[in-house]
Amino acid sequence: MKLQTISALNLKLQGSTGSFKVGSPNSRESFEVKYLLTHVGLNFNEGSDERLLKELAPVREIFDFKSLDFDEIMQRDIDDARVSSELIPYILDDESKDLVKFFPPIVVVALPIKNDANKPLDYYPEVKNGVEQRKDHPTGVEDWAVIQSGEDGKEVFKFEQPILSGVPQLHDLVSLNLNTSKCRLIIVDGQHRAMALLALYRNLKEDWSDSRRKPFESYYKEWTPEYIRKFNLDEIRLPMIICTIPELDEKYARASGAYDLKKASRSIFLTLNKTARKVSRSRNLLLDDSDLISSFMRKVLSKIKNGDSNFLSSTSLEIHNVELDQGGDRQVITSPMAFTGVPHLHYITEHLMLDSGDVTGVRKRDGRFSTRAKGTYISVLLQRLDADNTLGQDAYSSITRNVFTTNDETVLCDTFMSSYGKCILKSLTGFFPFKAYADATQAIKIASDSVDVHIKPMLFDGQGIARVFEDHRKSLEHRLDEGYFKHDVPKLKLFKAELDRINSSYELMISRFERELTKNYFAGMQPNFYSSKEPGNDLVPFSNAVSWVTKVYRNIFQTVAFQAAIVCGFFSQFEKASSEFVGELELKLDDCFDEYLEQINNFFSPTSYPKFRNLSELLIGHTDGDNFSNIDISEGSPFTFRNVVFPNEMSPDEWPKYRYIMLEIWSPSHSGFNDSIENERNICRQQIITSLYDRYIKDYSKENMRHISELTKDEKEAQFSLAFNNFKDMLRRLNKASVLDESVCRRYVSDSFI
Repeated sequence: MKLQTISALNLKLQGSTGSFKVGSPNSRESFEVKYLLTHVGLNFNEGSDERLLKELAPVREIFDFKSLDFDEIMQRDIDDARVSSELIPYILDDESKDLVKFFPPIVVVALPIKNDANKPLDYYPEVKNGVEQRKDHPTGVEDWAVIQSGEDGKEVFKFEQPILSGVPQLHDLVSLNLNTSKCRLIIVDGQHRAMALLALYRNLKEDWSDSRRKPFESYYKEWTPEYIRKFNLDEIRLPMIICTIPELDEKYARASGAYDLKKASRSIFLTLNKTARKVSRSRNLLLDDSDLISSFMRKVLSKIKNGDSNFLSSTSLEIHNVELDQGGDRQVITSPMAFTGVPHLHYITEHLMLDSGDVTGVRKRDGRFSTRAKGTYISVLLQRLDADNTLGQDAYSSITRNVFTTNDETVLCDTFMSSYGKCILKSLTGFFPFKAYADATQAIKIASDSVDVHIKPMLFDGQGIARVFEDHRKSLEHRLDEGYFKHDVPKLKLFKAELDRINSSYELMISRFERELTKNYFAGMQPNFYSSKEPGNDLVPFSNAVSWVTKVYRNIFQTVAFQAAIVCGFFSQFEKASSEFVGELELKLDDCFDEYLEQINNFFSPTSYPKFRNLSELLIGHTDGDNFSNIDISEGSPFTFRNVVFPNEMSPDEWPKYRYIMLEIWSPSHSGFNDSIENERNICRQQIITSLYDRYIKDYSKENMRHISELTKDEKEAQFSLAFNNFKDMLRRLNKASVLDESVCRRYVSDSFI
C-alpha cells in the first residue's frame, strides 16, 4: 500500500487572482507577480481571518533586524502614533456606522525562509505548473490549474484555480494555500492599515506578550477591549493582495540568478510608494536598485551592519549610528544615537564617484549630480574603479549610472570598497569625534538593558520610533484635553501617565548619553583640568561642557558638509597628486589617509586647555579664562571660521569651505604631495581674503548709505585691515597666523583699491 504524503500547507485563503509584472532595469528581464486578492477582518467566526491575523505582522516583528543583510531591509518604520490617532478612529467610527469605508488593499509578499534561520531566501523552492484531476470535488469541478512551490509535504505555497471550458478561472473558487512554517507574509505596502487591524485584534485577544510586540503595546492601550466590542466587528474587512513571483525559483537561480525575491519585493514597494504617501528621500536612496551610487552606499552600510572585521576592527561603530530613514527631505540628524545618515553617505559617495575635479579653493561645488548619469561623468566613475580592466571594454562602453548588470554591480562595488569605501569607513571609525560618539552609544546600549522595555527600541531598534512615540504621547494628551474620548477616561489618564513616565526615562537616558559623549570627547585631557562633577559622577572639564559638545556635534560634526569635507576633501587632493607621482614616489592610499586622519585628529581631539581654546575659538567664539575653572565663551566672535570663511547657511555643496580647515591642518610627509597641498591652501587663502574684504566693503557702504565707488582709499584701507586681521586671528587658532602675508593679501584685493 502506497502511503499518502501529508501536505504541509496549513493556511487556506480564497479570493480572486490576477497578475502584474516587475523587472530588473539592469537586465531588462521581467517577472510575473501572481497574486490573490482576498480580505481580512475581525470576524472570528471565519477561521481564516484569525489565522491570517496570527501570521500577519510588520517586518519589525517577523525578522530580527540584526539577522538581516542590509539589502533585505525593505520598509519604513511604522508611525504607531498615526495608526492609533487616525486610522483606528477611522475604522471604529460610530458616527458614520452606516457608511461603507474604503481601504486600498494591503499588499503582502509571501517570502520563503531558510530552514535553519528566520531569514528570507533569494528564491522559492522549485515551482511546478500543472493540472490536477479531482473527480470528487464538492463543487463538481474536475480540472484544477495548480502552481506549487516545493515538493509534496514540503510545500511553500500552492495556487489552485478551477478550469471551466478549458480556461482557468480568475474569480470563483480560487485559493492560495500557504505553509506558514516555510514562508513569512511581508507587508510591502499598507503596513499602517494592517497595524490598525492587528492592534485591534491583539487588544481583543490580549496578544502582546511576544518580546518583539511588547514595546509597541503602549501606543494602543486606549483602545480597550470593552470599547472595541461596542462596534459591529463583522463589518470591518480590509482588502489584501498576497503576492508570489513563481518564476523566481531555484530553476531560475541555476540558469541565471541575476534577479531575486528581495529585489522584486523592493521593486513592488518602490513602485507602489511613488504615488502613495510620500516615502522619505533617504529611504528611496537606500532602496534604489537602479542606481550604482546607491549600490556603493549600501555596500558601505552592509559592512557597518555586519561588523565586517576586514573593514571594521576595534570599533564601536554600529548601524544605529547611521540614521536610515530621516523624516521628509531633511538632512538634519534627529536620532540621538546617530551621527551620520543615508543622505550624508550618499552625497559623499556621489561626489567621490562623479566629481570631475571641478572643486577649487573654497568655492561652492557646482552642478547637479542628478544629471551626472552618463557621458563624461560616468566615464570618470569607471576610470576611478578601473572598469576597463576588471569588466572589459564591452561592459565599460555600455554601463551608465542606471544601466548595469548584476555582475557589473558586484565587481564595481568590490573595487569601490577596496579604496573609496574603505576610506569612508575609516573616517567613520577613525575620526576622533565620531569614535567618541560611537563609544558613548555602546555604553548607553548596555545601560538600556536595565531600564524600561520601551527605551532600548526607541534608541536603537528603529530610526523613527522615538519620534513616533512623542507624537503619540502629544496626540493622546490633546485628545484627552479636547474631550475626544467618552469612555474609560480615568484609565486613559493612567495610560497617559505611563507614557509620561516612559518619556521621562527616555529623556534621562538621552541626558546620560550626552554626559557620556562629553566624557569621551575630553578623555584625553590631563586630570588636573577637571574641576567639577555632574550627576552620575561623570567627570567633565567645565560646567557648560555638555552644552558645548552637543552644539559642536549638532551644528558641525554631524552635518553633510563637514563629513563630506573629511573624505571628499582628502580625495580631491590625493587624486590630483597621484597622477603626478609614480614609481618610487608613488602615493600609497592607506598610508596617506591614515596620516591625514592622525593629523586632523590631533586638532579635533583636545588634550590640553590651550588646544581646546584654539578649537573653541575657531568653531564657537572668544574663550576667556586661563583654565577650565574660569572659562567663559562668547559666541560669534569676528575671527571664527564661520564669520571669516562663510557666515551663511552651510549647505552640503559648501563643503569645500570645511575642507579648508583640513588643508591648514594637513601636512603630508611626502614632500611633493605637501607642495600640492600648499598650492591649494594658497588658492583658498586668496579666495577667503578677497571674499571677506568684499563683504566688509559692501556692509560698510550699506551702513553709511554710500556707493562703493564713493568710498575713500582710507576707508577701503580700514576695511582691508579689519578683514586681514580677522583672517589672521582665525589662522592663529590653527597655529598658522604666520603664513598670512599682508602684502600678498593686499595684491589679491588690489582691484578694489583702484
